[in-house]
Amino acid sequence: MLSFTRRNKSSGADNLYTTFGDMVQSLSDSMTIGSTVDRLGRQTRGAIRSAYRDITSRLQWNYLLRRSQIVTVDPYSTGTVTYVASTRTMTLTGGTFPTWAASGQILLNRNVYKVERYVSSTVLILLNGRCPTGDVASATTYQLVQCEYNLPDDFAELRQIVELGRLWHVQFIPPEQMLTRTQMWFSPSDILCYTVLGNGNGRMCIQFSPPPVKSRTYDVLYQARPRPFALNSPYNTGTISTTAASTTVTLTGGVWPLSSAGSVFRVGTTIKFPEGETGDLPAAEEHLVLNRVSDTGLLLATPAVSTGSLLKYTIDDPIDLEQMSMMTLFQRMCESRLLRTHQSDMNRMNVAEAAELQALRMAMQADSRLLPKLMGGAGPNSFHDMLFGVTVSAAP
Repeated sequence: MLSFTRRNKSSGADNLYTTFGDMVQSLSDSMTIGSTVDRLGRQTRGAIRSAYRDITSRLQWNYLLRRSQIVTVDPYSTGTVTYVASTRTMTLTGGTFPTWAASGQILLNRNVYKVERYVSSTVLILLNGRCPTGDVASATTYQLVQCEYNLPDDFAELRQIVELGRLWHVQFIPPEQMLTRTQMWFSPSDILCYTVLGNGNGRMCIQFSPPPVKSRTYDVLYQARPRPFALNSPYNTGTISTTAASTTVTLTGGVWPLSSAGSVFRVGTTIKFPEGETGDLPAAEEHLVLNRVSDTGLLLATPAVSTGSLLKYTIDDPIDLEQMSMMTLFQRMCESRLLRTHQSDMNRMNVAEAAELQALRMAMQADSRLLPKLMGGAGPNSFHDMLFGVTVSAAP
């Protein structure tokens, strides 16, 4: 069964949900006359996060294409069940519910019901509104199937799904058609179609029909969202020690953030913190963090170049975008959103939005370099245009 672990929240991590209070703060910041340093800081962070989310919908970026797999499970029908409507409790006799039952559906008396909670190997709670309205007598036969499978946390758009082994292409149908098909075709069989819908927990899932008759593996190609931000600002508390050719970094006078994995680690000097490539003190070394091994131990993806102690450092979130095609567009998007939120003068906003549009054209051209030319000597954007239905004009 496909399983993805949701990233644990830590202080400053990218929010999974937007709250009422978040919107109050956002509108207060954008509509307030005048400015403060704190408000500008929130507006800047908001503009960056907004552009980071929106860039995914601007184009079907080759860099953000990801591949994953879904493994369906065999139906389960051992034993018999009884059901008590007042508690929505289904009890199994003569069998053991598999743990994936928490994501399953019950086929009972030609109806399809949804499991809400796995209580034990013999007890399930069915979902209110998708459960029998009356008691079900003991010794009733049933089938437990799993039709819905969570898609990855970074899922944005499903591009293709193929069953491995038979290379069977599964057809997409809208959710409205799936609703009718689910009730009409409830017996497990070879999967013919699928749809994509929300599962109510901030995640998207794929629903198959008919219910899978056996365990099979499906290859999934999807458009992803960029890696979410895990830190609200660069972390640089304490000093570090490194050893040449070693991937271990030791921290003194601080505690590594819980969400350090995947972050960018930069080494400075004993006097100054490292800066980016346009700063006065570019980093002496730069690495990706592989894992946080303890409060003071960090494992890098690549070994340190030199040995040092009492060094200043920074650890920060990477911008998970492809440099050649996406970064300039992202910067222009951040600028235009900040000007719009800050309610700068109309001329500056218009200039910024025009620059963003021009950057988008250039980004589309750059992204098309990753696709092969069509046979017959077609231009570099022809395959991109045919596939995505867009026309790219040359930058003036």
